[in-house]
Amino acid sequence: MVKFLLENGAEINTDRMMSYMYPTLAVAAYFGSTEIMGLLLARCKTTANSLALHRAAAAGRLDMVQYLVDHGADVNEVPPDNHILTWSVRDELGPPLHFAVRRRHLPVVKYLLDHGADATLCDIDGRDLVESARGGDRGE
Repeated sequence: MVKFLLENGAEINTDRMMSYMYPTLAVAAYFGSTEIMGLLLARCKTTANSLALHRAAAAGRLDMVQYLVDHGADVNEVPPDNHILTWSVRDELGPPLHFAVRRRHLPVVKYLLDHGADATLCDIDGRDLVESARGGDRGE
């Protein structure tokens, strides 16, 4: 179905899917297969600012994290302050490592660290990895 839609002009380079707060690549990283991600990446060429690696890390999708890193995703990407999601999920806008740590996905944490993730990076509100693991100021 995805291949059919792409072959017939479906647009994936949008800030977010209709009535969903995450960009298409992020949704595919969370719910989709690496095959679907491959079809999408063949069309859009980059994961920059898509939150794809962040959502794969949040879901504990080691297969998808590996696929994205192998295809150029930045393990240290911190979305900019003006990212489309800053109004709704600001507390999630940190590096992918924060997502995996917060949700206790240890195989993903290890993989990211083994592939250059910087454990000293903070999220866009200045929370470090330890604060992120505790849930920051979100009361978790």
